[in-house]
Amino acid sequence: MNADSSRSHSMFTIYIETATEDAISGKHKIKAGKINLVDLAGSERQSKTNAVGIRLDEAKAINVSLSVSSY
Repeated sequence: MNADSSRSHSMFTIYIETATEDAISGKHKIKAGKINLVDLAGSERQSKTNAVGIRLDEAKAINVSLSVSSY
């Protein structure tokens, strides 16, 4: 909301992997997953930011993109 803000955003990615051996074939099976965690360091109501026009549209687009997940 201001130029002197000390807030920051963080993104963490956690990779999880497990390996087992198939008892019948003797082959190794690997299962893997990934979890993305995002800390937005607080949020403001758009009415408090006094954003209008293009800035308001950018804020709306950012908020929409934060709720989208990819597979």
